[in-house]
Amino acid sequence: PVSGEHDSTRKQTRTRLPSKVDSDFGLTHNACMALWSCSRSPKNIQAIRLAGAVPILASLLVSGTDDVILPTMGILMECASEV
Repeated sequence: PVSGEHDSTRKQTRTRLPSKVDSDFGLTHNACMALWSCSRSPKNIQAIRLAGAVPILASLLVSGTDDVILPTMGILMECASEV
């Protein structure tokens, strides 16, 4: 076929690359899940507190997506249980 001919019948498949926002939320989710796993150790809880992560985690409760809120709450609960 000549260029431009039957363009409407050609199946074009394109994979959508994740946007920066999608990537950022995915990264935040994965980081929260990893930190939640680490927060089960008293030594790591102390390190999380000393790193100043608690205010950042609190801000995620307000501005985070649903898949970030659960692990964030888990981390904060672990940090609060060792007070």
